[in-house]
Amino acid sequence: MVFSSVFRTFALCLLIAQVWAGGIQDLVNALMKPVEDSVSHLPPLDWVPHPKHLNTAPVAPVAPAAPAAPATPSAHAPLASASSCSSNNGSSGYWYEKIEHNDQSSFLSSEYKDSYKVFRNVVSDYKADNTGNQDSAPAIQRAIEGGTYLLQTSLQLFTGTVLVGDPSNPPVLKAASGYSLDHIVYAKDPNHEGTNNFYIGIKNIVLDSTGVDSAKSLSLLDWTVSQATQLANVAFHMPTGSKHTGLTTQYDYNRATDIVFLGCQFQQGAIGINASETSGSLTVIDSSASGLDTFITSGDSGGAGNAIVLENVQSSGVTVSLGGKAVLTGGVSDTWVHGTMRVDGKIVVTNRASSLLSGNKYYTVSPPTYQEYRSNKVLNIKSVSSSPVYGDGQTDDTANINKILSENKDCKVIYFPAGTYIVTDTIFVPSGTRIIGDAFASTISAVGNNFKDEAFVRVMIRVGVLNHQMEVNIAGKNQGDVGFWNVHFRIGGGVGSRVHSDCTSSPDSCKAAYGLLHLTGTSSAYIENMWGWTADHDLDGSSTQTISTGRGLLVEAVAATWLIGTGFEHHTLYQYNFEHAHNVLATMQQSETPYWQGVGSTLAPAPWGNHLSASDPDFSWCAGDDATCRMALFERINGASNLFLYGGCNWAFFNNNGGCNGKCQKNAVQIIESSALYLYGTNTKSTANMILEGSTTIATEDDNAGGWGGVIAAFLYKT
Repeated sequence: MVFSSVFRTFALCLLIAQVWAGGIQDLVNALMKPVEDSVSHLPPLDWVPHPKHLNTAPVAPVAPAAPAAPATPSAHAPLASASSCSSNNGSSGYWYEKIEHNDQSSFLSSEYKDSYKVFRNVVSDYKADNTGNQDSAPAIQRAIEGGTYLLQTSLQLFTGTVLVGDPSNPPVLKAASGYSLDHIVYAKDPNHEGTNNFYIGIKNIVLDSTGVDSAKSLSLLDWTVSQATQLANVAFHMPTGSKHTGLTTQYDYNRATDIVFLGCQFQQGAIGINASETSGSLTVIDSSASGLDTFITSGDSGGAGNAIVLENVQSSGVTVSLGGKAVLTGGVSDTWVHGTMRVDGKIVVTNRASSLLSGNKYYTVSPPTYQEYRSNKVLNIKSVSSSPVYGDGQTDDTANINKILSENKDCKVIYFPAGTYIVTDTIFVPSGTRIIGDAFASTISAVGNNFKDEAFVRVMIRVGVLNHQMEVNIAGKNQGDVGFWNVHFRIGGGVGSRVHSDCTSSPDSCKAAYGLLHLTGTSSAYIENMWGWTADHDLDGSSTQTISTGRGLLVEAVAATWLIGTGFEHHTLYQYNFEHAHNVLATMQQSETPYWQGVGSTLAPAPWGNHLSASDPDFSWCAGDDATCRMALFERINGASNLFLYGGCNWAFFNNNGGCNGKCQKNAVQIIESSALYLYGTNTKSTANMILEGSTTIATEDDNAGGWGGVIAAFLYKT
């Protein structure tokens, strides 16, 4: 288990980043991707998030805070051993278990810091029984090595916790025969509502209920969680014909709103996906159904209320049943749409870009585990005596991180133990680099004068050679050679950050980052599970925060870009910007408008208006005093083509950190001089206009009512 509260103003949480521009084979075997979903419904239209300590007072200008001082190197004793590409054979077994874990929670108080364990082996540290003979739930709860663990009570996860098993020998969490509770694992932290359950994960684990009476109603996993969470290589073993459910999301209002199934197999049963109570959009891509009475069943709202999109789906029986009536049988080779579009309930053609495909399906790749490497092929960045790196939240680690990355490209997997790695200048990630962190607790944090001038933007991390917080410039020879899995951004929101105390009133006085991620024109990147969040509330204390980050994700790539499960939230100008981008696949986009924007607050493009770039919206289509128009765009699409966007949602909850009557925001998506755009399952909340063409409204929320406000099943633009 891992708990992390280790962030500063600029925080990048690393789990896996691989930058490999050589022509190599896939680094990992295909991992299992079981998908179990439960029937769910939407919260009421007047629901808003309730983050603890949300500042509900109107913003007022205050004197600008002084820039953060650069980190001062501390005196330390020499660390372990130097690195080398040539090394002796390492010990056998999963490297993550064998490698030194000299991690820390950098900003924990000194009273607890030395004794606090981030990495915890439940067998050696907590005496869990991995033979399957004794109840191991208490031992695991106090803290997953290969074996079978008998559970007579459930496991409760908490924010910042990740369960990790050996991918070559996944541990089994097996419910005892007399198991009496309704879940085996509760992933939702009971201290927070579902929408605030961040940084939780389960990897390489088997959940097993085969020993429990099949007549008992039992769910193996409750997954009422939110952003920056992950399930990877998790198997659900249940008895055939039972009342057991693999996965549910049944607590709070964290229900299924905008669902995308990508590359799944549904086999043997009465119903594949029961969406009878789902409101919003359901998209199924590159999937198959066999041995089912009905693949998808849903109510028939007659339109946007339950939009369904199927694309490249194999099915041998009834594929879609609406209101008890079969409306589609057999497979779908192109795209079938039920919901609001130009032609409802018909087959349309989606001309996929070949660069995004593997065969006839979109290319996807599971997060690498590097299980094929022994521990001697993985370098702990804190164990190089000639170039000491500390990750202690106070020492400037810039030079030695750059040195180690340069010396070990094309050589070692670089492991960043949990901690906060202070950098005062750009970190250069060369081609041939593979980086992996500890859960969500390995953090790179920028401080100092180099990063304070928005007129001369200094990038924090540059991947490849060519300026935003993170910039990707390179493309590999093969699909997925440049990849990022479970890499997240957090601006503020935690201890160790100046914004923790300084950003309590006006966004004008708290401009924390120019932008988060820039995929340049020379890049080709595969990104899966990335959250770029400017904090609206503090996770570690009682401080209220009003932070202004200029931009979310800027995509200028033209070769091929994959964005699988991403979210960019609370950025001033836009969340996603496709600027002359081509050949982009994006699935499951989640966005929210900054809570501080709107009537009574600073109007966009302020406070960034003095240093706009050519790719930035200037909001000139809005009247000067139109506060709901001068709010961040969900998507800006300018001069782009071959964009395939499945399941995008933008929620507007507040004006000036307070409530709003009716529509909180005027515009969501803006399209300018673009073509070959395929938008499937676009969802909005409390937004007047869903889509603009330049300054002209072409789709409103009221005309496409459904879901949590508005749903457009299919919007095809100049295709």
